[in-house]
Amino acid sequence: MLMASQISLGERKALSITIYGEQRALSWSHERPGELRFLHPDNSMETVFAGSAATGPDGMAASRLPAGHPEGFIEAFASIYGDFADAIQGQRGLLDGRLPGIKTGLRSMRFVAAVASSQNRSWIEMENFQQ
Repeated sequence: MLMASQISLGERKALSITIYGEQRALSWSHERPGELRFLHPDNSMETVFAGSAATGPDGMAASRLPAGHPEGFIEAFASIYGDFADAIQGQRGLLDGRLPGIKTGLRSMRFVAAVASSQNRSWIEMENFQQ
């Protein structure tokens, strides 16, 4: 059975594909693109996640991300790098608030230093931490 509609009321791009075989069914949904589900006759379900070793060599070769990272993870970094390149070229970025500035960077580095100091069980001075 095939059901298709461009404008199903109340649906949000609910593309899904299920293939029924003799031993089990295979199900994939656009709303959960990183999951492939196997449905067994005893009503149990097995979920394989994109980027995991369970996908096999071909699945691993087709995945650009390790398991647990959603699609769009790499694109988020691409957006930041693109904004940074624009800022270097003077087009936009730093002045319009799209990128964090030096103060935010220094504050972040101080926070990382504080976390690292906890591994040595030592205190570090956090002067001007809010600046």
